[in-house]
Amino acid sequence: MNPTKSPVRFRLLIKVLLAILLCALVPLVVIVLVSTQGYSEVTTKANQGYTEITAKAAQGYAEVTTKALQGYEQMAEEAIPPSKQALDERSQESFELRAYDKAQSIARFLYEREDDLRTLALLPRDAQAYRRFYSNNRSPIWTRENTVPGTRAWEEGIVIDKPLYREVAFIDKNGQEVIRIRDGEIVPRNELRDVSLPQNTTYKRENYYAQAMALAQGEIYVSEVLGWYLPVSIAYAAEENPQGQRYEGVIRFATPIFENGEKIGFVMLSLDHDHVMEFTNHMISNEERYRLEVGSITGLHSYIIDNRGWSISQGRHYYIVGLDERGRLVPSLNAEDAAEQAKTGYIPANLWDFGFIDPVYPKVCQENQEGVTSGSKEYVWIDQAHPEGRLRNLSYATIPYYTGRYNSPAGFGWVAVTADREQFHEPAALVEAAIEQTADRVEQEMQQTANQVEEGMQETADRVERQIEQERQELVSNTRLILGITVLAVAGIAVLLARNITSPIQTLVQGTEAIGRGDLDTRVEISSHDEIGQLAGAFNQMTVDLKHYTTELARTTAERERFVRELEIARDIQQSFLPRSWPQVEGLAVAAMNLPARHVGGDFYDFIPLAGGRLGLLVADVSDKGVPAALFMALSRSLIRAYSMGTTDVLTALKKANAFMLEDTKSSMFVTLFYAVVNTQTMHLHFINAGHNPPFLIGKDIRRGMMLKAKGIALGAIDDVFLGEGEVQLEPGDVLVLYTDGVTEAKNAQAELFGEERLKTVIEQHHHLPPAELMAQISLEVKAFTQDEPQFDDITLLVVKVADDYQPTEPVPETQEEGELQRHLRVSSRLENLTAISNFILEAAQDAGLNERQAYHVRLALDEACTNVIQYAYEGQEDGELLLHCWVEEDEFVVTLQDRGTPFDPHHAPAPDLGSSWEDRPIGGLGVYLIQQLVDRIKYESDPEQGNILWLIKQITPASDESTPTP
Repeated sequence: MNPTKSPVRFRLLIKVLLAILLCALVPLVVIVLVSTQGYSEVTTKANQGYTEITAKAAQGYAEVTTKALQGYEQMAEEAIPPSKQALDERSQESFELRAYDKAQSIARFLYEREDDLRTLALLPRDAQAYRRFYSNNRSPIWTRENTVPGTRAWEEGIVIDKPLYREVAFIDKNGQEVIRIRDGEIVPRNELRDVSLPQNTTYKRENYYAQAMALAQGEIYVSEVLGWYLPVSIAYAAEENPQGQRYEGVIRFATPIFENGEKIGFVMLSLDHDHVMEFTNHMISNEERYRLEVGSITGLHSYIIDNRGWSISQGRHYYIVGLDERGRLVPSLNAEDAAEQAKTGYIPANLWDFGFIDPVYPKVCQENQEGVTSGSKEYVWIDQAHPEGRLRNLSYATIPYYTGRYNSPAGFGWVAVTADREQFHEPAALVEAAIEQTADRVEQEMQQTANQVEEGMQETADRVERQIEQERQELVSNTRLILGITVLAVAGIAVLLARNITSPIQTLVQGTEAIGRGDLDTRVEISSHDEIGQLAGAFNQMTVDLKHYTTELARTTAERERFVRELEIARDIQQSFLPRSWPQVEGLAVAAMNLPARHVGGDFYDFIPLAGGRLGLLVADVSDKGVPAALFMALSRSLIRAYSMGTTDVLTALKKANAFMLEDTKSSMFVTLFYAVVNTQTMHLHFINAGHNPPFLIGKDIRRGMMLKAKGIALGAIDDVFLGEGEVQLEPGDVLVLYTDGVTEAKNAQAELFGEERLKTVIEQHHHLPPAELMAQISLEVKAFTQDEPQFDDITLLVVKVADDYQPTEPVPETQEEGELQRHLRVSSRLENLTAISNFILEAAQDAGLNERQAYHVRLALDEACTNVIQYAYEGQEDGELLLHCWVEEDEFVVTLQDRGTPFDPHHAPAPDLGSSWEDRPIGGLGVYLIQQLVDRIKYESDPEQGNILWLIKQITPASDESTPTP
């Protein structure tokens, strides 16, 4: 027991006892004294004494009543406010957390739509492929739309697997729609539009063509919410008009498409706005948590406001921002025109204009613009159902989505969760009402008791006056006897009455003190059935409710901690998939790191031993994040490693892995990767790109710098996957940096990207460092750039450096008899046949005795020559024919390329200007120069019967005598 509370009880008990004893005993003593002075005086004094007794008794009972009421008030002041405050604080924290979690979920959902857009950009521009993409991207919606009122489906709702997008489209650079999928159907060619004219767009004034065509490669355009406005008379409004017309809107995402460095158009996704509203349509701020339909009448609903202050998700659809039939924005309800607007029924809500309803609305909009993450505020809401207004709590959180027009501290806008303020502390309010009722009853009962005492004393006075003459002789002795009996009786009555009043109050005070110390198992035992008993029942129910809330909070916290521990275990398991050490190769230093954005991620790297003394270097990025990405990463890494080890044909291995992913996995995820194969004897590097960021290659002299670019499609996306290839000869001092987009797309507080230029600058400044130190320097630069911003994507780096003093060793070629080698190949003029041509010439060159570097030179020269023939001689026609012959003549390897396209003599090609910078140099003109540098001699002739014939001649030089420089 709290020692500061004990004196209160004893003071109240003593005061009640003294008041009753004083009022009852003092007059009796006076009677005894007066009775000895004579009959006359006794009569007079008796009348006066009983008058005084009546007055003092009334006064005494009045004091007792006052003290009792003060005790009740003191208990209410000590118990109720802390209970209300505790319930308010915990409820408010819970709503803020729900708003914050919902805002994070919406942001993740919008960023995933950007991933879908990038996937669409990689797909072939084919209507059937676009329609498959449309069908594969779906999400569930809980609704009673299209159900019959009165049926079970109407009461419980149905869950439909609804497409995420209303439209999928490719628009060329002139604004003409080339492919458009609308509601799952391919739009006929005669219905395709020229959207460079805003009046031809769906909503009459859209300018997404100009916005998308102004973007750089990799940038994304995101529109505001677009949809036709629905007035009050027809709009859906939950319980007010459940069969009304529902708002239909879209959010458009677009990104440009480039081919050969030229922007050819852009792809666009029109996100169905229903999937955004689904985040708040069912959230209700009470113990029910989710409901099929939640309207504004309940005062427990949730909604979404965009970064301009417009309502974009609300139970009353006439509040949602919309356009009129001419594509103009319908003005918001505001203080100046509120009455007139209400008559028209056109009343969309922009909370910047809602200060006339309550100033809290524009204040929350202002805090959102300033980047406030979350908070709670009180406000008064007035509507037709509650014209007198009602106090509500508004908990809100900023949606952290920062792409395009949303690239500001306000992000996408904010999520609001509302609740009636009185519901926070309803149990405490019940206790307070019970205390007030008990106090009123006690006051009435004590006043009634005082009146009865007064009446009883008056009757006694009259009776004494009538009997005083008869009992005068016995007055003294009888008075003494009566005095003793009266003292005992009054004392007993006083004790019982005082304890009956104070004991229940003290029991409630002790229970309140126990709750204040955190003992929620406390119960007060009061057996009376009066108002004090009701007060005790309400008090006990309050402790049960508090304990349930505390237990639920502890359970939720424990579940979250368990989830975090499981994620940590998953992270350890995932990290175990990565190589435990870096390979040790003479003349080559390697380092790698992986930093997931969450506990687990989708990035990975690997070092894979291959046949022929080669080493595979792999960096990959799964299209998703979190646990699903981690599982797909484990599968991808295992497949690629299993198919690659022990082979030299990495391209075939990757295609086998792709086929397995498509056949045996059901997810829509894919993986981008860059696979580099290094010949550890010659430092010749062959690479394959599957839709991944091209790595940087920086020479010892940083003027020798390049990005290893090759176009390709991610694994797991389509069946007939195309993988880009390339080759390069590593030189002493070269540094190769492989990375994932978590490095270049890291954002700072201003939503700026770290970018490829910053990465290139860091590599150039620190390329002299060992790989591990260079990798650490890149990580430090990224951290310094983002500062306190959270890491949004996984970061993976793999750095390779050739030793400055490395000297490659070349195998001695086998001797070849003159004329022994004869090889032929005939293919159609398609770019996809370049891989077959490269494999053919590489095998023939190696069999002819050329060392690896010489074979690479011939292969590169022939690749350039065939590309020129396909693109320029045949002008892209795929029905042309290329005929290749190769043989050994004395100590020379001879290759002829024969075609029937437009003639072109390479000897007449102008010499390129090699002295100007890359920026000033005109495009083209380097192909013929490159071929001349790679082979020893070239010849050309054109004949009407045989067509065009190009000779490429390469001297076969033993490895020890080789002096041909690497281009």
